[in-house]
Amino acid sequence: MKELIALLKANPGKYSYASPGHGTSPHVACERLFKVTHGLDVVHVPFPGGGHITLPLIAQHLKDGTLRALAIASSKRSPLFPDVPTLSEAGVPNHEVAFWVGMLVPAGTAKDRIDALHQQITRIQSLADVKERFASVGFDPVGSTPDRFAAHLKAESAEWARVVRDAKIKID
Repeated sequence: MKELIALLKANPGKYSYASPGHGTSPHVACERLFKVTHGLDVVHVPFPGGGHITLPLIAQHLKDGTLRALAIASSKRSPLFPDVPTLSEAGVPNHEVAFWVGMLVPAGTAKDRIDALHQQITRIQSLADVKERFASVGFDPVGSTPDRFAAHLKAESAEWARVVRDAKIKID
């Protein structure tokens, strides 16, 4: 990663990266890594719909050796790619990115309904076949309480709003 950053720094605007489209999580995460954190000029190439850069396609290229992964942006190594270091391990600390999915309900929903929904989601998430399916596509489900998830949303919103502002990300 350090060599890549040095190469990009020495060649502003010469290299590019792909994402599933403007404003997507991978786009904003790369802008944070390249532009906001390291001040690099790297060209974003969006592929709306993401068909060209899906995890199964990337996984196959990694297995075939036609692509080499430098790092993964999570706090721990992926079970799908155990030999790929995290960004921290590769020399780029404090750049973990967790792509998450959550359930939201309308404001004012009764607490007993929220609790019942949370209980069912937790139950389903713990089923062996559900865990296996998540793992097969690279997801590591983490259960949370509604209150912790609300706090997480607030923190994530503030951080990514800062990145969008600092990177001057615009949606066409």
